[in-house]
Amino acid sequence: MFSHQKATDEAGHTKRPAAKVDAMESIDSAVAQLAEPPFSDAVVCITGDHATPASPEVIHSGDPVPFSIVGPGVRADDVEAFGESFQRGGILGHLRGEDVMPVLLNAADRPLFAGSRPGVDPHAAGHPLSPQPLAWN
Repeated sequence: MFSHQKATDEAGHTKRPAAKVDAMESIDSAVAQLAEPPFSDAVVCITGDHATPASPEVIHSGDPVPFSIVGPGVRADDVEAFGESFQRGGILGHLRGEDVMPVLLNAADRPLFAGSRPGVDPHAAGHPLSPQPLAWN
């Protein structure tokens, strides 16, 4: 499941960092419920689709965003707070976009190692070893 909370994005556009903090804190109680049944057996990832620096200009930037995963069997690290500077020290390091789904599938005990799951493409990352152009009929 994917849930995009637009309030945090809109708050980032105000050029007031405190407004973004308030928006993020407003969803804390909803996120806390993910630790309770029926969600407690799920693997949950909290991240952002992009950074929105509050200064000097409000832009959708390519800066890193925090990325946190929790769930049964997910290995913990020493990070105790959610944020760019805290997450940098976690066991996941700096992920690229193409790394997100393999990391989430691994956390859910469904890794896509070469040949471990049925499919038309045997390459582990889902990228064909010899890409073929689309054929037009």
